[in-house]
Amino acid sequence: MPLAVIDNLIHSPNATYPDAIKVALGATAIVILLHAVMSMMRGKGESRPQWGWWSRLVYLGTVTGVAILGATSIYAVLAHGHMEEWFLLVHLTGAGMFTACLALVALTFAHRNRFGHGRIASNHEHNELSEADTITAPFGGFAKLTFWLILLTGLLTAATMLFSMLPIMGTHEMEQMLTIHRYAGLALVVVTIMHVYLIVMGRLGRA
Repeated sequence: MPLAVIDNLIHSPNATYPDAIKVALGATAIVILLHAVMSMMRGKGESRPQWGWWSRLVYLGTVTGVAILGATSIYAVLAHGHMEEWFLLVHLTGAGMFTACLALVALTFAHRNRFGHGRIASNHEHNELSEADTITAPFGGFAKLTFWLILLTGLLTAATMLFSMLPIMGTHEMEQMLTIHRYAGLALVVVTIMHVYLIVMGRLGRA
């Protein structure tokens, strides 16, 4: 990255944000494409276990919340430079949905994403164990990493908006919270895209 771009990112992060969106999404698309090609060349492996209905519901709710937040904010910023009216209303609706689902997804999946823990049960074991026991390794190493990054960036995204509503914040502090919120939200969108991709590839036996 050129020094001028880095300097603008440090001193004018809000002005650089539209360019950061394009770079982040473009880089994500390239990484996914390269990984997909390498996975196809490597051949098919063992697919990951299926999830129960609750796991699917919580995961779908979380991904939907991120999709609403990402779509409204990214489109509004790129098209209009800021959010207002309907975009802001839909964004706030998605924020409430995402915040609730983030807590649920942490409770539902955290124990399955511990590094160095979990395995895929054999077919014989699968018939004898409960869902909580058999689905001990639904995620590979990179999927686990992106899961924890989703929790981290999601918590930071939500916290910055909550802190900005406190009466102790001045104008400068609120602007700083908005900047952090924007970039944390962008990071959240990127890691969520990567996580969904890795989950799909895992189901296909290619992650």
